[in-house]
This record gives sequence, C-alpha cells and structure tokens, in this order.
Amino acid sequence: MDTNVMKNVVALIEEFHKYADKETGIAKGEKVEEFVEANLAPWLKNPSDPEVAKEVEAKLKACKEEGVDIKKYAHILCLLLKAYSEGKVGVKEAEAPASS
Repeated sequence: MDTNVMKNVVALIEEFHKYADKETGIAKGEKVEEFVEANLAPWLKNPSDPEVAKEVEAKLKACKEEGVDIKKYAHILCLLLKAYSEGKVGVKEAEAPASS
C-alpha cells in the first residue's frame, strides 16, 4: 500500500524526470529554467524569507550551468524541506491596503 509520503516521493522523482535528459539523467540550462518556472517561481519571486530564496537561487544557477542530477535535486529538496519546517519557505502574503 502506498503511503502519502511514498506517493509524494514518487511525484517528486517523476517531476525531476520530466526535465532531465533521458540518457544522462541530468537537467541543464533551459530545462532547469523550465523546472524553476513550473515549480518554484511563485515562491522565488515573493519569498517569505529572502535569504533562503537567495540560497536556493544560487544553487539553481550553478545547476543551470553544471547540470543537476537526482542527487543535487534531492539536496535542494532537503534544503527546502528544512526551511519549510522552520517556517522560512512560502509566498509572502500581500499587505492589506491602508484604510483611509
């Protein structure tokens, strides 16, 4: 029987494979950009913690040039999981307009 955790792990791996080269298992350049836009853009554009977003963006920039394999992808996911558990990952809520 699949648990919620296993279903989510499989979904994360399948999402990575959408962008990785079928033969090498590595995502590079434009594919990394497509992954970020499809999966992380809202958070990176309006992060609740800009420092965590900068760290993730730096790792993704390096991956764009060097390529990202499943091990690097897992490392980035662990960074996001840790930050989320500390309340540092999320989209910053818009401030309510001032009342007149």
